[in-house]
Amino acid sequence: MNVVVASWKSLSSRSLDQLGPSSLSKVILDSIRLRSQAPEHDLAKYLRCGMQIRCLTLPSSNLLMPVFSSFSTCKFSGLCELELWLDASPDLSWLPSFIDAHPFLERIRFSTVLVQWNANRDVPFILPFIDAVVEEGLIDALQIKGFSIARTSSSTASSLPAANIYPGWNVAGFWFCFTKWSSGRLLHLMHSFFPRISVLSIEVPMPNSNRTYMDSDEFINSLCRFSSLQIVNFVYLFRGLKFGSSEPCHSSKASQTYQGHLGIRASSHDGARQTVNELEAALVWYTSCIAQRMPTVQKFLIQEPPLQGWIHVDRGGTSGTLRPLMQFEMNQLFSSYV
Repeated sequence: MNVVVASWKSLSSRSLDQLGPSSLSKVILDSIRLRSQAPEHDLAKYLRCGMQIRCLTLPSSNLLMPVFSSFSTCKFSGLCELELWLDASPDLSWLPSFIDAHPFLERIRFSTVLVQWNANRDVPFILPFIDAVVEEGLIDALQIKGFSIARTSSSTASSLPAANIYPGWNVAGFWFCFTKWSSGRLLHLMHSFFPRISVLSIEVPMPNSNRTYMDSDEFINSLCRFSSLQIVNFVYLFRGLKFGSSEPCHSSKASQTYQGHLGIRASSHDGARQTVNELEAALVWYTSCIAQRMPTVQKFLIQEPPLQGWIHVDRGGTSGTLRPLMQFEMNQLFSSYV
């Protein structure tokens, strides 16, 4: 029987040293974040004895370069997910051989917040999309924060566009921030390169910064092109999404309060300050309206401080509770974003 351990910190070296390779191979670390210093370096010897890892996070993509010999020669048994936080000029020359050595690897997530796209041309998978964005004059309209790739089945690999330069893999998740709205041109372009995205995270600038306003019909029509979407994350998005002046199909205090730019102003007829309950009701209601147009979506992650949370979609409608997220939930957000 395998034993799944949530944290490397919960394991003692003394107890691990007493286990032989046959026993260590039954120990599965759910996730671990490697660093270039101890105590994680002690992990290497246990990995060589067969201890398994489900999800590996590297805060620097250079940690698997040969200079870090304790890790560069390791094979991570059972590895299913890899998370890479890319440096400004990352070196991913080791990645193809790493993929070949890990046949159970299903998804790789890349954080690209630090990548300097104008100077760096070494990040695979999305460079053709970036080149097209530049050609369309839209490079100043977005900030790419992350993306993920996933293995494809043989039946779908042949239908993927040329943006996929690693055979057997395609872009499956994308996280970006709109710095200005372009009438859906960016989303249309993204769909042409990555038609099988299953996770999409869309962010607008932080509150009190330059606000990007988007027409709701244009925005939703652009999203509907993605026929494989399962998870959609909205970060500060409703504050800049304009639903127009038409009343919803049924009267409700929430819909009357949040007509217009949702969640950033109180009802014009009474000037009362919005309550958290009213904000939650409006967010859930408008999310359900979006869900009706996107039948493949299974859940939405909404972040409209002070409220965050999951809204699930089923045949009966939407359900979920918005509340401040716990710290452990915040730590796991990246895996939900892409």
